[in-house]
Formats: sequence, structure tokens, C-alpha cells
Amino acid sequence: MTDPHWRTLVFSDDGGLSKQDTVSLNTWAEAGKLESEIGVELKAPVQGKSNTVPLSLTCEAGTG
Repeated sequence: MTDPHWRTLVFSDDGGLSKQDTVSLNTWAEAGKLESEIGVELKAPVQGKSNTVPLSLTCEAGTG
């Protein structure tokens, strides 16, 4: 499970210091639980990486 797409969040000089974005994740498992981590990487105007936080994705078999 990897989301290789970069997202651009624009911060104005008079705006806040936080932004939100949606990440779509796909898995091919019919059922089960995946535990991993997620973080943020900055590309410009400065480079850096955030600490990661736990990420859990639970898949349940569908009906029909």
C-alpha cells in the first residue's frame, strides 16, 4: 500500500499553519488488518520530514 502522488498545500503569509488533505488507500486483501505508519515530507521551499504516526487499515469481506 503506497500512495506515490505528491500533493500541494499552499500557505499564505496571513493564513494559518495547518492544512488538511485526503489520501485514498487501496488494498487487494479480502479481509485482514494492515498496520503501518504515515508522515509528511516537505519538498519546497525547504526540505524536511515529519515524525510518523501509526496507521491502521481494517478490511472486512463484503457481502454480495
